Amino acid sequence: MERGDGLLGMVPPPGKLSGGWAGKLCGVVMLVALCGTSAMLFHCHGLTQSHGNETNEHQQNLKQISTNMKAAIHLHGEFNPKVYNKSVQWRDGDGHSFFQGGLKLANNEIIIPQNGLYFVYSQVSFRVLCSSAAGHTNQPLSHTIMRWSDSYSDEKPLLSAVSTMCQSDANGLGRRYNAVYLGAIFSLESEDRLWTDTNQPKNVDGGDGKTFFGVFAL
Repeated sequence: MERGDGLLGMVPPPGKLSGGWAGKLCGVVMLVALCGTSAMLFHCHGLTQSHGNETNEHQQNLKQISTNMKAAIHLHGEFNPKVYNKSVQWRDGDGHSFFQGGLKLANNEIIIPQNGLYFVYSQVSFRVLCSSAAGHTNQPLSHTIMRWSDSYSDEKPLLSAVSTMCQSDANGLGRRYNAVYLGAIFSLESEDRLWTDTNQPKNVDGGDGKTFFGVFAL
């Protein structure tokens, strides 16, 4: 064998490949394949780990947002005699109504999730047909926010207002519109229940933005 033959001179002629040479070639091929597979697995592991880190970071961000979210609820009201024939029905799935942070609507009452300061508010709009002949003059309309608390095991008015709807005039007949608004800050306790009491729910105007009830934490 001459020096110029290089590796070619080391390879046995075709058909005369010994068992030792065959084993060496197979070992080289397997080594190359294993190196390629290891590189692919390392790359995939890196992508999976990176995706996992992004998912964990996203979950932490959502948890932080949820923690910082202020408790709030805003309800739309209407008179629905099929559900409540003596009070306004409050709904949390209509128009601009929503709830978050633990405040919720249950049995037409707002449930307070934890102790703290809250702004409580409500407005009821009335639409009344006034007629002096029917004795509808100076018709009072009242709206009250009630509270039940375990601290005194009783219900008490939280806010209340009265408005006179019909006034005598030369016309003597006509449809009148009026609104009663209530709102103030209160220190409330966990599991307190808030609801409303309206003396003439059948005259409540349930149009968008006219009758509502809400609470938000400060």
